[in-house]
Amino acid sequence: MDDKANRLVALDGWRAISALIVVVWHLQHNSSLAGPLSGLPGLNGTVGVELFFGISGFVIGRSLLAERAATGQIGLGGFYVRRLFRIVPPLLLYVAVVELLTRFGLLEAAAKGAINALTFRCNLIAPACGGYVGGHTWSLSVEEQFYLVIPLVLAMVGARSRAALTGMLLAFPILVVGLYVAKQVDAADILSEFMTIGLGVACALNEDRVRRIVTSLPGWTVLPALAATFLLRGLEPQGTRTIIEVLLVPPLVMYVLLGSTFRHTILSGLLACRPIQALGAASYSLYLWQQLATYPFPGVGPWFYAASLSACVLVAFASRSWLEKPAIRFGAELSRRLRQRRVSRPAETLG
Repeated sequence: MDDKANRLVALDGWRAISALIVVVWHLQHNSSLAGPLSGLPGLNGTVGVELFFGISGFVIGRSLLAERAATGQIGLGGFYVRRLFRIVPPLLLYVAVVELLTRFGLLEAAAKGAINALTFRCNLIAPACGGYVGGHTWSLSVEEQFYLVIPLVLAMVGARSRAALTGMLLAFPILVVGLYVAKQVDAADILSEFMTIGLGVACALNEDRVRRIVTSLPGWTVLPALAATFLLRGLEPQGTRTIIEVLLVPPLVMYVLLGSTFRHTILSGLLACRPIQALGAASYSLYLWQQLATYPFPGVGPWFYAASLSACVLVAFASRSWLEKPAIRFGAELSRRLRQRRVSRPAETLG
């Protein structure tokens, strides 16, 4: 297995771990399970989301740069088509099921707002996005808003301007901290959600340099970095973020991801094992459906959630095989046709 493949394998493993962190967090906050889970160490599920953000920023930034290196440009239309068919079909199915269950009175009335998740603005209006069953879609909104902008920026920025773009991405936290200092907390909270994705793109822009820095440190330091991330998020006041947490969490997250990606360690071996890889491949659907599987239904207990989570995993794998993969292939084919049409236009004009 070559080094490039190894990096992607490790990141797929982290996708699985990220989803599992979110699941455990929701179970720990489920009133029906307060007793059985009260003795477990507390987890902050937003760490799982930050890991997702870091993976997404690095992988997508890297793929866009690879496309420009191979073809001389970034096909924006093709990118948005691929993104559309990657994200929307599983989300549409999830929202449809939530709407159906709400209609039959099995979920709270607020769940009807889950349909707003399809507009990708739930990081701005989270209470109107379905209550508990739609609350997690704020992270999808953050990603899609970010990817409306960054491919366009990368398409306009040449290789010589990478340093300037990297500087802008690295300076973004200064803007966020400035807003916190100016007491513009709402704006600062929203913008802070984009910091880890942006740092992931910055790492993709400077992959060779980042690799040298990461591999110069001992492999065991990844675990303390992950522990520090949980600690910082655990110290976060309810409903707010501290400036220290805002500044430190994104680089810690990226070090955890790339520190276990750019070198062979026991951790990278665990991330590459078959069950973790399978779960990582289905992590998007797992992330969507775990919210319904951990919903605080009244009068149920641990056995109900054991069954609901088992069903959630099965649904995630089924969604991956029968919905995600066909939709991704279809989007890739449409993207290929757009690229061919773009390439053929000069020839047609000359003819």
